[in-house]
Amino acid sequence: RITTGWHRTDFVVIGARTSIGKSAFLIDTVLRLTKNGYKCAIFSLEMSKRQIYNRMIANLMGVSLEVLRTGQLAKERLPEVARYKDFLKQIYVDDTRGVSADYITDAMRMLKRTRGLDFVAVDYLQDVAEKGEQNDNSGSALARVCRKLRAGAQICDCVVMGLSQVTRDVEKRQDKRPAISDLSGSTGIETAADVIGMLYRDEYYNP
Repeated sequence: RITTGWHRTDFVVIGARTSIGKSAFLIDTVLRLTKNGYKCAIFSLEMSKRQIYNRMIANLMGVSLEVLRTGQLAKERLPEVARYKDFLKQIYVDDTRGVSADYITDAMRMLKRTRGLDFVAVDYLQDVAEKGEQNDNSGSALARVCRKLRAGAQICDCVVMGLSQVTRDVEKRQDKRPAISDLSGSTGIETAADVIGMLYRDEYYNP
């Protein structure tokens, strides 16, 4: 309702503090889109492919990740896991570490050409490698990453969603709701992003 959906050619940034639920939000978004027939890709610079698939299966089965990890899943539900594996094959996941924005946009063009592409998730922006240039400041490299990803969204006619870290300053304030200025490298992100969403979970701070 707030964004009227995700729109093709948009570069969307979702920011939040650690453990608030950025990855859970991304995974839920990808699963909903895939169920509705959209082609999705995830470039994960933080979690491994195995971790992502485990989280997706836990989401689809409506159980906690801990249940899967500790082997507490009821035996009669094991066939469901096999069924969901076929569904998850529709989602392209690349967990190569230290990749550049050029690597991601090249892969996006290849996917668009070979299997179709509607939605791309990058987890997360600050981990995307970018070659330093003269007179770079702390936000310049991130700004170039964001511009390249936005250009990729336009060329491939898809949505690119990048997850972003938020600075620790949020924890020092009485109001823990993050603002755009709290994004790590916020100036570079603000100039490139079409939509910026900040996640806040009250029960994290007030159990």
